[in-house]
Amino acid sequence: MILHRGYHMLPRLTCLAGLVLCLVLSGTAQRKEVIGYFPSWKWRMEKNALTPEKIPYEKLTIINYAFFYPRPDGTISGRDSVGDALYLSGAPGTRLTDLAHRRNVKVLLSLGGWEDSNNFPAVAADPATRSTFAHACVDAVRRYGFDGIDIDWE
Repeated sequence: MILHRGYHMLPRLTCLAGLVLCLVLSGTAQRKEVIGYFPSWKWRMEKNALTPEKIPYEKLTIINYAFFYPRPDGTISGRDSVGDALYLSGAPGTRLTDLAHRRNVKVLLSLGGWEDSNNFPAVAADPATRSTFAHACVDAVRRYGFDGIDIDWE
């Protein structure tokens, strides 16, 4: 039997590769996501409202802004126009996305929810409305500075 040069190193290299893989996977497995929902209608609670300035960002990794909903034609709309204007389109530095991003917290647009999922089946079933929905989601992400969307189809 003829052994090639370096063959005796194969078991050591295999062991080393296994250890590196274990270290990489153990670091990934310990990362936890802490997600909180921020409802657009919170402004109505006035002095007791949890405003973007009062959010304990250090305890969160993601905030889901709740809620927008799909319309039958595939467009999307916010649940509370006053809250949406206040929290998403307010003065720079006061918007939810600005404050969260400064603290390395992602903000997702949450679509649907308990009362607002009724149009999902029809929107998803039709290619034209599905395309409109996808474009509306991308537009909202870009317009308000979201990091993505959360579909809460109940």
